[in-house]
Amino acid sequence: MMRPMSRNRVALVLSVLAIGVAPVAAAAPSCHVQAKVPASARTFAKTSILSDWREYSSLDEAPHLVPDSGMWAQIWQDHGKNQSVAIVEPGQDFWMYTRYCFDSQGALESVGLEIRTPLGWGYRAEGYVSGGGFSERSSAFFNLKSGRTVPKPEDVAQAPRALRPVLYLHQSELPFAPLLTVNVQARKHTRVASEPDPTESAAETAGTPSGN
Repeated sequence: MMRPMSRNRVALVLSVLAIGVAPVAAAAPSCHVQAKVPASARTFAKTSILSDWREYSSLDEAPHLVPDSGMWAQIWQDHGKNQSVAIVEPGQDFWMYTRYCFDSQGALESVGLEIRTPLGWGYRAEGYVSGGGFSERSSAFFNLKSGRTVPKPEDVAQAPRALRPVLYLHQSELPFAPLLTVNVQARKHTRVASEPDPTESAAETAGTPSGN
């Protein structure tokens, strides 16, 4: 079973320094999952596969998510006009953290990925986008407690989908993209489609790997 994970811990996971990621080539900017998310980032959430994306004032105000169905997302301006997006997908078998780095024209340049399982191991990869596909620059399995690189676990077959990132080749393809153009004054009251307001905020939500 997975322990509850506070919203602050989610933010911490996205903000800690990268461990064991090899230097990247100069062809595309690095896109570490663990990059610090600024306080000015816009926050979005999709409670379950049946719900609509909505914007929230912060990650602390976002609702509980249904494991293997809901998603959190944050977007911010990174360097110049470049944009970064961090997406968190909690699940029963693993949590997935993905960072997307877009250029000033909104095209996807590079991606960072990390999964964390309740079995004591995690996996991280980083690479760039070329020809509409993901080209891996570095990857490693690691121990959740020590952060040290480990051999490929025997039970890795339980999380095959997580070993390759889902690609959004342009910022306009993001699942919450329609909300990005919403007028600032109207953000709190606008969503992609009609959805009941959540009855409670999520200081915690189900699903974090044990042992970390």
